[in-house]
Amino acid sequence: MSALQGLYRGIFRRTSTFALVFCTGGLVYAMYLDKALDTVFRNLNKGKMYEDVQAYYSQKKEE
Repeated sequence: MSALQGLYRGIFRRTSTFALVFCTGGLVYAMYLDKALDTVFRNLNKGKMYEDVQAYYSQKKEE
């Protein structure tokens, strides 16, 4: 019960602090979710993206 009281007194008691924690948590969550989904996308499309085939096309263009 003491941990819940400390959480209430530290974060949920003031609306401004709660809003700040809520917004900060949302931004951090969005940042890590974006990074994770980008990694999954790159792994699924390995060899098909421009970064992977850039050297091939630049050599072909020079010839």
